[in-house]
Amino acid sequence: MAEETYEQIVKEILSAPRFKEVPSVVNMNRYLKWLGHPEKDFWIIHVAGTNGKGSTCAFLESILRMMGYKTGLFTSPHLVSIRERIQIDRENTDRDALIRAYQKIGKVRKESGYGPLTFFEQILVIALLIFQEKKVDYAVIEAGMGGRSDATNALTPVLSIVTAVGMDHMEYLGETLEEIAGEKAGIMKEGVPCILVDHQKEVTSVFLSEAEKKAVNLCLLPKDCFKILKNNGKVIDFSVENRYYRNSTLTVQSRGLYQAENGAVAATAAKILFPEISDSIIRKALFQAFWPGRMEEVAEGVVLDGAHNEPSIQAFMESVRGDSKTGKNRILVFAVAADKDYQAMAEELLSQQDFRTVILTTIPYERIEDPAKLRPVFEIYETASVYTEASMEKACEMAFSMKEKEDIVYFAGSLYFIGSLEQYLKGDENDDRF
Repeated sequence: MAEETYEQIVKEILSAPRFKEVPSVVNMNRYLKWLGHPEKDFWIIHVAGTNGKGSTCAFLESILRMMGYKTGLFTSPHLVSIRERIQIDRENTDRDALIRAYQKIGKVRKESGYGPLTFFEQILVIALLIFQEKKVDYAVIEAGMGGRSDATNALTPVLSIVTAVGMDHMEYLGETLEEIAGEKAGIMKEGVPCILVDHQKEVTSVFLSEAEKKAVNLCLLPKDCFKILKNNGKVIDFSVENRYYRNSTLTVQSRGLYQAENGAVAATAAKILFPEISDSIIRKALFQAFWPGRMEEVAEGVVLDGAHNEPSIQAFMESVRGDSKTGKNRILVFAVAADKDYQAMAEELLSQQDFRTVILTTIPYERIEDPAKLRPVFEIYETASVYTEASMEKACEMAFSMKEKEDIVYFAGSLYFIGSLEQYLKGDENDDRF
């Protein structure tokens, strides 16, 4: 298949509308029925929530693969290549498989007369077709925004997982925590067990009510069900203790304290699915798992984190403050989408003297806020010197010129920003943006 043909297809996928009036779950059901329900050829684990979804998916996929299963992994957004969203045994899907799936969708639309799929619907159907073609045993599917009408809600899993629920996507999911929880609770299916990371009583009460209506075994995981035992800046040792699983010797390779919770959720999910699974498999799988762009140290004293909303900024700052390699000074380079509550994010970042310098920047992406608009919001706190630099590359140069040997430069904000940094800082010779 010619390179140009593949690139054109990807451009067509990326240019598809993000939203439309017909609910995604309705659209998905139409297409999946016409395609003969490819999603029924493998077992699905469905993961929703506000933050931690992708990492939890990665940990759980690693456990399944360690058990000997062939795995499919569907996550979003991608950092560099769209093929990151669809992985087989943790490898990006091949281009020809994506082309074949895309052509099948085009054939369905032509034969059925159905309207076009949105971008997310389209990439999800492509993933399901590829998982069917590659004959995976299990597919770990990350929800989009995760509401009742989310495209992934057309799927029936063997287990649902909801990570911590917080305030995000309010324009679509609701303006209060209870309203957002009500939409997230839509992930639950009749008789399918569901794990909920139980952080807030307002959320839990909504899920308990929905679980009762649908006869769902709701497995609540309280915040104190895991404990961090040791953090040396490279790996985190932690224990898990809840009604489903106990283990005192688990380890993840990460600087992010929040990854201990995500690992604990994945380990518990594996134990619920496979009661006889050995501790050694869970231990090895969690240690080997990796998820880029989350407190990822890409060079000595250079850390990337996709903290893109208020809850994830809170988790990011907990990790920054708990980082054993404190350095002499901390420098922050930050870019954020315009629709996020960056005033609350600025308060979390700068209310204490955690950073000596903040550099606000942007990337060529329509949703990223102008750093000139961010600057007055950040300068209110007077705890750090604040600069603006419209060029991401020049912002990097500025940060590195200020960095002394023991300092740490943190890059945080939009995942699209982190993806651009992954490519720029790692010097991807293949330039595989597709």
